[in-house]
Amino acid sequence: MNWLFGWSVHAAWEYIASTATLANLIGAAAVAVAILLPKPLDFITDLRKWAIVVAVIAFGYSSVLFKGYSDGLAVKQSEWDAALVKAADSGEKDRAEAERIVGPVTNDRSVFASDPDNRNRIGRKQVCP
Repeated sequence: MNWLFGWSVHAAWEYIASTATLANLIGAAAVAVAILLPKPLDFITDLRKWAIVVAVIAFGYSSVLFKGYSDGLAVKQSEWDAALVKAADSGEKDRAEAERIVGPVTNDRSVFASDPDNRNRIGRKQVCP
């Protein structure tokens, strides 16, 4: 469970530092306007109400985008894990097939005595015991 939390924090940081930065900055600016707006300007323009609306929209957009980003990472990770399992199973079957085709490997080195490409000795052929 600890790895899942660490992965989620890392995904959140990567997301905040890249994709949703503009939306988060707009939302923060709108919150600042809504909080710091002087009282006389609020009655004239309804600016505080619109700043709150913009902040809700910006942070909502950012949240929905993060949810999609996080779910996309999870889907890709599960696809990767499934491919690794499939490759491991396929590798075991291929290894068993190769061992069946090749047969047992001998320790008798004399089978290489008649090899024309014997490169163990330069200029002359090595006689294997």
